[in-house]
Amino acid sequence: MKISLSGFVLGSFIPICFFASLSLLDSYTGGDQVHYHRFYELIRGVSFFDIQPIARSALNSVEPITWLVLWLGSNLGIDKNIWISGLNVILLSGVAVALKKYQAPWYVYILIFSNFYVLVVLTGAERLKIAYIFLAWAIVLEGRWRFLLLLLSPLAHLQSFILLASALCAFLSGQLRRVTASYKISATHIRVLAILTFIGLALFGVLHDQIIRKGLGYANRGASVSEVLNILVLLGIGVLIAKDRVRMMLALLPLVFAVSILGGMRVNMMAVSVFLALLLFDRRLSHPMAIFLMLYLSVKSIPFVKNIYAYGNGFGGALW
Repeated sequence: MKISLSGFVLGSFIPICFFASLSLLDSYTGGDQVHYHRFYELIRGVSFFDIQPIARSALNSVEPITWLVLWLGSNLGIDKNIWISGLNVILLSGVAVALKKYQAPWYVYILIFSNFYVLVVLTGAERLKIAYIFLAWAIVLEGRWRFLLLLLSPLAHLQSFILLASALCAFLSGQLRRVTASYKISATHIRVLAILTFIGLALFGVLHDQIIRKGLGYANRGASVSEVLNILVLLGIGVLIAKDRVRMMLALLPLVFAVSILGGMRVNMMAVSVFLALLLFDRRLSHPMAIFLMLYLSVKSIPFVKNIYAYGNGFGGALW
């Protein structure tokens, strides 16, 4: 029986990703993983409807989809690192399918999978990982499934609201171009905007206390000059090399606003995610400036991985 090259690659990809993830997670014993492991053990044998106070206490989390995903693994009796490695395979598979869908060159796969922020999501950022699973597969799927996955992502991590604002701005860029060219507004876009606004307000109404509390917590930390500068440089590069420059600019503006108020590596991580996704849609990830950025982030992942094996925490020691 002959095995196709694509079948061989797929058959190799899944176990390689799984065991590489398992090796990293078995060594990642510090940082946020201390709290996630504790939560995973505490919810074993507990009814899902009774885990809210545990999640608030152990993780300061209000995201029910994250609770559900971790509760399922815990109550199926699966070792946490094995369960999370399975989730990592789902995430990386979604990214790989998206890259194939938009015909990314082979070397982009290597640069993406070795990306510093990707490794952070795979190892330390559990809630963001689950949100990114929804977002990665939303890129792959079409129509109502894409819409549903996008809307579910904030229920895995509240910061996905920032990404949804970015996605909405990218969506509206086409309508803005239509209005400025013909002074006509698409009825379909109006309906979509109305539905998104309604759902967004409904979710905010349910989660507003937690959103405001977390937002104020991040805002109190403030943003460093380097964090703001990083995203402004990213915006400049994006506008310079994207085919759809208006879409790139509008999509990154909410993230510029967010990082200037909230600061933090995670907002910059989201900005890089939006930047790379839009270049993927434009089939511009092979541009030299995009390659240089991805190469820099791949090189930056080397000390992160070394720290995991040396200190049990990717940030446990000098990153460079």
